[in-house]
Amino acid sequence: RWSTRPSAGSQYAALRPHLPTVPAPVLAGVLKLALHWLSPSRVGATLVVHAESRPRPLDGPTDGLDLEHSIVAPDLTVTARHHYPALFAALSQTDLAVLVDARGTVRRVGVGLRSSTAAENAVDDHRGMRHRSAARYTFDHPDAVAVVVSEDGPVTVFHGGRPLSECAATAA
Repeated sequence: RWSTRPSAGSQYAALRPHLPTVPAPVLAGVLKLALHWLSPSRVGATLVVHAESRPRPLDGPTDGLDLEHSIVAPDLTVTARHHYPALFAALSQTDLAVLVDARGTVRRVGVGLRSSTAAENAVDDHRGMRHRSAARYTFDHPDAVAVVVSEDGPVTVFHGGRPLSECAATAA
Protein backbone atom coordinates (compact mmCIF):
# COMPACT_ATOMS: atom_id res chain seq x y z
CA ARG A 1 0.00 0.00 0.00
CA TRP A 2 1.29 3.46 -0.89
CA SER A 3 1.43 6.32 1.55
CA THR A 4 2.40 9.96 1.28
CA ARG A 5 4.37 11.89 3.85
CA PRO A 6 4.38 15.63 4.35
CA SER A 7 7.60 17.26 3.23
CA ALA A 8 9.70 19.56 5.35
CA GLY A 9 9.36 22.19 2.63
CA SER A 10 5.55 22.22 2.74
CA GLN A 11 5.52 22.32 6.54
CA TYR A 12 8.12 25.08 6.56
CA ALA A 13 5.95 27.20 4.25
CA ALA A 14 2.92 26.66 6.49
CA LEU A 15 4.75 27.33 9.77
CA ARG A 16 7.05 30.21 8.80
CA PRO A 17 4.37 32.94 9.16
CA HIS A 18 3.56 31.69 12.69
CA LEU A 19 7.20 31.46 13.83
CA PRO A 20 8.93 34.59 12.51
CA THR A 21 11.43 34.74 15.41
CA VAL A 22 12.87 31.29 14.68
CA PRO A 23 15.74 31.71 12.21
CA ALA A 24 14.75 30.27 8.82
CA PRO A 25 17.67 27.81 8.49
CA VAL A 26 17.03 26.45 12.00
CA LEU A 27 13.30 25.90 11.40
CA ALA A 28 14.04 24.25 8.05
CA GLY A 29 16.73 22.02 9.58
CA VAL A 30 14.62 20.87 12.51
CA LEU A 31 11.73 20.03 10.18
CA LYS A 32 14.00 18.11 7.78
CA LEU A 33 15.49 16.09 10.64
CA ALA A 34 12.08 15.36 12.17
CA LEU A 35 10.08 14.66 9.00
CA HIS A 36 12.66 12.98 6.76
CA TRP A 37 14.86 11.12 9.25
CA LEU A 38 13.18 10.51 12.62
CA SER A 39 9.52 10.07 11.71
CA PRO A 40 9.98 7.48 8.91
CA SER A 41 12.26 5.48 11.24
CA ARG A 42 9.78 5.68 14.12
CA VAL A 43 12.30 7.37 16.40
CA GLY A 44 10.48 9.42 19.02
CA ALA A 45 12.09 12.72 19.95
CA THR A 46 11.49 16.23 21.25
CA LEU A 47 13.56 19.07 19.79
CA VAL A 48 13.26 22.37 21.65
CA VAL A 49 14.40 25.54 19.89
CA HIS A 50 14.68 28.83 21.73
CA ALA A 51 14.27 31.66 19.27
CA GLU A 52 16.15 34.22 21.31
CA SER A 53 19.41 35.34 19.78
CA ARG A 54 21.53 34.90 22.89
CA PRO A 55 22.22 31.35 24.10
CA ARG A 56 20.39 30.24 27.23
CA PRO A 57 22.78 29.88 30.14
CA LEU A 58 23.08 26.20 30.97
CA ASP A 59 25.56 26.50 33.80
CA GLY A 60 23.37 28.45 36.25
CA PRO A 61 19.68 28.38 37.13
CA THR A 62 17.76 26.85 34.24
CA ASP A 63 14.12 27.78 34.31
CA GLY A 64 12.09 24.73 33.32
CA LEU A 65 15.00 22.51 32.33
CA ASP A 66 16.13 19.41 34.18
CA LEU A 67 19.78 19.05 33.16
CA GLU A 68 20.85 16.66 35.92
CA HIS A 69 21.26 13.64 33.64
CA SER A 70 21.68 15.47 30.34
CA ILE A 71 24.88 15.51 28.35
CA VAL A 72 26.59 18.33 26.53
CA ALA A 73 26.21 17.59 22.86
CA PRO A 74 29.20 17.32 20.57
CA ASP A 75 29.60 20.06 17.97
CA LEU A 76 26.45 19.31 15.93
CA THR A 77 23.92 21.53 14.22
CA VAL A 78 20.48 20.98 12.70
CA THR A 79 21.41 23.24 9.79
CA ALA A 80 24.05 20.81 8.45
CA ARG A 81 22.59 17.73 6.77
CA HIS A 82 25.82 15.77 7.25
CA HIS A 83 25.22 15.99 11.04
CA TYR A 84 21.87 14.18 10.78
CA PRO A 85 23.28 10.62 11.10
CA ALA A 86 24.97 11.52 14.39
CA LEU A 87 21.84 13.32 15.63
CA PHE A 88 19.70 10.36 14.56
CA ALA A 89 21.93 7.99 16.57
CA ALA A 90 21.84 10.21 19.66
CA LEU A 91 18.08 10.82 19.51
CA SER A 92 17.29 7.14 19.11
CA GLN A 93 18.92 6.52 22.50
CA THR A 94 16.96 8.94 24.70
CA ASP A 95 13.35 9.72 25.52
CA LEU A 96 14.14 13.19 26.78
CA ALA A 97 14.44 16.49 24.93
CA VAL A 98 17.23 18.00 22.89
CA LEU A 99 18.02 21.72 23.24
CA VAL A 100 18.78 23.63 20.06
CA ASP A 101 19.86 27.26 20.16
CA ALA A 102 18.89 30.05 17.75
CA ARG A 103 21.92 29.28 15.57
CA GLY A 104 20.85 25.64 15.20
CA THR A 105 23.57 24.26 17.47
CA VAL A 106 22.54 21.26 19.55
CA ARG A 107 23.44 22.26 23.11
CA ARG A 108 22.23 19.37 25.28
CA VAL A 109 20.76 15.89 24.83
CA GLY A 110 18.62 14.12 27.44
CA VAL A 111 16.98 17.19 28.97
CA GLY A 112 13.85 16.92 31.09
CA LEU A 113 11.21 19.61 30.56
CA ARG A 114 9.50 20.99 33.66
CA SER A 115 6.35 23.06 33.73
CA SER A 116 4.61 25.45 36.06
CA THR A 117 1.33 24.78 37.80
CA ALA A 118 -0.24 27.38 35.51
CA ALA A 119 0.90 25.41 32.46
CA GLU A 120 -0.34 22.16 33.94
CA ASN A 121 -3.77 23.73 34.51
CA ALA A 122 -3.94 25.53 31.15
CA VAL A 123 -2.58 22.84 28.83
CA ASP A 124 -4.45 19.58 28.57
CA ASP A 125 -2.91 17.43 25.89
CA HIS A 126 -4.16 13.84 26.02
CA ARG A 127 -1.42 12.37 23.88
CA GLY A 128 1.82 10.95 25.27
CA MET A 129 4.27 12.44 27.72
CA ARG A 130 6.45 14.02 24.99
CA HIS A 131 3.47 15.98 23.67
CA ARG A 132 2.24 17.03 27.10
CA SER A 133 5.72 18.13 28.23
CA ALA A 134 6.35 20.06 25.00
CA ALA A 135 2.98 21.81 25.14
CA ARG A 136 3.42 22.81 28.77
CA TYR A 137 7.04 23.90 28.31
CA THR A 138 6.17 26.13 25.34
CA PHE A 139 3.29 27.58 27.36
CA ASP A 140 5.79 28.67 30.04
CA HIS A 141 8.44 29.82 27.52
CA PRO A 142 6.91 31.92 24.74
CA ASP A 143 10.22 32.08 22.83
CA ALA A 144 10.37 28.28 22.59
CA VAL A 145 9.20 26.01 19.80
CA ALA A 146 9.06 22.26 20.37
CA VAL A 147 9.00 19.73 17.55
CA VAL A 148 7.74 16.37 18.82
CA VAL A 149 8.22 13.22 16.79
CA SER A 150 5.94 10.43 17.95
CA GLU A 151 7.17 6.85 17.81
CA ASP A 152 4.01 6.23 15.73
CA GLY A 153 5.34 8.64 13.10
CA PRO A 154 3.38 11.93 13.33
CA VAL A 155 5.31 15.14 13.95
CA THR A 156 3.70 17.94 15.99
CA VAL A 157 5.03 21.48 16.31
CA PHE A 158 4.15 23.30 19.56
CA HIS A 159 4.36 27.01 20.32
CA GLY A 160 2.67 28.95 23.10
CA GLY A 161 1.29 25.77 24.65
CA ARG A 162 -0.67 24.67 21.60
CA PRO A 163 0.00 22.59 18.52
CA LEU A 164 0.59 24.68 15.40
CA SER A 165 0.80 21.71 13.08
CA GLU A 166 0.54 17.94 13.07
CA CYS A 167 2.09 16.07 10.17
CA ALA A 168 1.44 12.42 9.51
CA ALA A 169 1.71 10.00 6.63
CA THR A 170 -1.56 9.30 4.83
CA ALA A 171 -2.62 6.25 2.85
CA ALA A 172 -2.94 6.87 -0.85
